[in-house]
This record gives sequence, structure tokens and C-alpha cells, in this order.
Amino acid sequence: MSAEEIADRSAPCHDLLGRRVLRAERGSGESELTFEAPEAFTNGMGNVQGGLLAAMLDSAMGAAIATVIVEGERPPTLEMKINFIRPAKVGTIGGTGRVVHRGQSVAFVEGRLTDPSGALIATSTCTARIFKARTDPPAST
Repeated sequence: MSAEEIADRSAPCHDLLGRRVLRAERGSGESELTFEAPEAFTNGMGNVQGGLLAAMLDSAMGAAIATVIVEGERPPTLEMKINFIRPAKVGTIGGTGRVVHRGQSVAFVEGRLTDPSGALIATSTCTARIFKARTDPPAST
């Protein structure tokens, strides 16, 4: 799956985050993205709010998983751990994701966010459950 194909699967939440996929090649298990954090993302201290950074990390890791799943599979996040290293400022934030291991029904993924100078903002790990999406219509009641 190319960066363009990953970007074409963009959801409204990705648009909110100003997500742009730079690199995500089929089978690589890796992604490189940027996000645009506007002033509206700031907390009372003027930094990007941590929950929005978590959403960026989840998006970067999700893009990495998307490179190793097949048509019809879905990989929702089961759990996620975040380490906030330094405050993030308004503007461009870089994101990367890397699949550490992809099993039959579970994937383990790492994510990183950096500022424009390359300084680390936050790291994350997640576990995603991989399942086949239903293709048949639900039974009527």
C-alpha cells in the first residue's frame, strides 16, 4: 500500500489532525507522517494538549499497521501507552509508526512524534487486534 493509498483511506479525524502521509509502503510495517497543530489544539499552558498528541500517535501507528494488513482486515487499537517527553508547540509535528510484530490476530506497534528540529515529543506503544470485517449483511430481526 503506497502513501497515496493510505492517504486515500483518510477519515474525518485525520483531517482534523492535519495528517499528511509522507511514506507508507505495502509490507514495510512503517509510516512517516506530518500533522498540523493549530492554536485551537493548545491547553492552558499554550502547548498542544496531550489527548491530541495521543490521537496523532494512534494515527501514525495505524498507518504503519495499514501497510501489513490485507483487504478486509481491520486493526482497532486495544491498548495504548504514551510517554510525553517534552511539550509540543503549535505547527508541524512529525510522526512515525513501526510494526514490531504482526501475528495472526494481534499486532504490536511503536510510534514517535517529533518537532521540526527532530526533538522527541512523545513515544507510544500499542496493541491492535486484527480481524476480518463482516461482508455479509446482519440478520434482520
